Amino acid sequence: INHNNVEFYNFTLKNSANAGIIINSNNVIIKNNEITNHNDGIRIETGSSNLIEENNISNNRYNGINIAGDSDFNIINKNKISWNIDDGITIYDYGYRSNDNTISNNDIKNNHDEGILFKRTARNIVVNNHILLNFDNGIQLLDHAHSNKIYHNTFGENKINAWDNVLYNVWDDGYPSGGNFWDDYTGIDEDGDGIGDTPYEIYGTVNSQDRYPLVNTSGDTASPHVIIEQPIDGFYFRNLRICDFPRILIIGYIEIKVNAWDNQSGIQKVELYIDDESYGISTTEPYRFIWDKKTFLPLSHKIKAIAYDRANNNESDECIVIKIF
Repeated sequence: INHNNVEFYNFTLKNSANAGIIINSNNVIIKNNEITNHNDGIRIETGSSNLIEENNISNNRYNGINIAGDSDFNIINKNKISWNIDDGITIYDYGYRSNDNTISNNDIKNNHDEGILFKRTARNIVVNNHILLNFDNGIQLLDHAHSNKIYHNTFGENKINAWDNVLYNVWDDGYPSGGNFWDDYTGIDEDGDGIGDTPYEIYGTVNSQDRYPLVNTSGDTASPHVIIEQPIDGFYFRNLRICDFPRILIIGYIEIKVNAWDNQSGIQKVELYIDDESYGISTTEPYRFIWDKKTFLPLSHKIKAIAYDRANNNESDECIVIKIF
């Protein structure tokens, strides 16, 4: 993508010998795409103020997302980034010019090296992500990656949750907002404020600390997040989105795709309702449901997805569709 202000939605991209998407421009939106089996899933070679949101980026030969030279103020939000052979997300600029990016609300899991890798980059924010089950470090900061802020993330079952070799990175948002949840934190919370009484020590050479580690996931009172990713506005014929349309129009069956995540206790289940009647329950990702029941009258129907976290908090998303047959 070599032009500014491009929007790229709802594609399935598979099996290229290069990156799935290469960006050399600004103000691009990449949203709701399936990107798998490329070199990098998405590579920003030179570009700023781009939005990468609600994509499923998996099984790529190098990185899920790679941000390189002169790439500032990009936002990576609400993506599922998993099973990539190198890193989930890499920001590595040889010229020290890729800074001030935001990584938020992503599920970054099962990548073969790091969940997130920063080199020669500064002032990035990493917040509200699930960083789990990565084969090496959950996040690693090396080689002049300084002044980054990492807080309100959940780190669990990585080989090493975090590694920092650079001074001046910040691993919490102060008190009482707190830092991150670490599954290997061994401290206690004697006063019950949800924050550990002793810092969490970050692996590495500079003695970094999360001064206010979050510990009280059993006291989770925050609602999970849930989004119906398909269908969205457009005309669908037998599960294929044919074209844009100001409403959701469906002919034939449709696969309903739901994205749900929770940064504290995790997702317990997702329930789907059609016209307020239970249609299905899913307890594992991906949360998908086939709606193949023929409909005649009425033509208008309500799809509602309710996500429950493991503390039984819930949140819902819904949409109105017109379905024929």
